[in-house]
Amino acid sequence: MLIYRRENTRGNWLQHTRFLNSREWADIKQKYYASDRPQECLACGNKWFDLHHIRKDRMREGHLCDLVPLCRQHHKEQHEGVGIDLTEYYRAAGVKVTVTGREAS
Repeated sequence: MLIYRRENTRGNWLQHTRFLNSREWADIKQKYYASDRPQECLACGNKWFDLHHIRKDRMREGHLCDLVPLCRQHHKEQHEGVGIDLTEYYRAAGVKVTVTGREAS
């Protein structure tokens, strides 16, 4: 199970871990798998993937536009800040994207 590196408090880590093990998350994943959304890692095409949350603030709401398929390695890299450019997916999810302190074009 991937644990978010950015979550540095025990309470956040426990809350996130509980959610990833919940029936609620299982239902959201099934909804994604049954959708016409991409079904392979966006970086390398691997058919085995995790679902990366773009908007953690609404991860329990199950918006499919907030989920991006990434293989385990690319998901890990994304959380380390060295992953592929997901700008278009962040924008589609309503996230304001900035690059070096200014809004990205």
